[in-house]
Amino acid sequence: KIAEELMALQESLKVLCHVPGFHEDRQRLGALQDRLEGMVSSGLADALSGHDVGPMRQYLDVFTKMDRVERLYDHYFRWRRIALQERWNSFRPTGGDSFLQWLPKFH
Repeated sequence: KIAEELMALQESLKVLCHVPGFHEDRQRLGALQDRLEGMVSSGLADALSGHDVGPMRQYLDVFTKMDRVERLYDHYFRWRRIALQERWNSFRPTGGDSFLQWLPKFH
């Protein structure tokens, strides 16, 4: 619901771009979008960790309405990089299991 309100505000600001005070309103909109992004970030991380498609669709909808899909991608790539780094660092050769045997199971 909040994303829809921010989207409506964003559309209004596009129409009013030549009105005095537009720049300040645009900054306030950006601050509100940042706050919303901060509010959903922990739930987004949970959905990514759980590979939960339902909530991910909702987050995609929120970020799309805010015209910030690239930021969602940034969150995903950061989360994915951290998860892969943890798996990479967890390799410990045990019982004859060599790196070359472990590597195909890595991804």
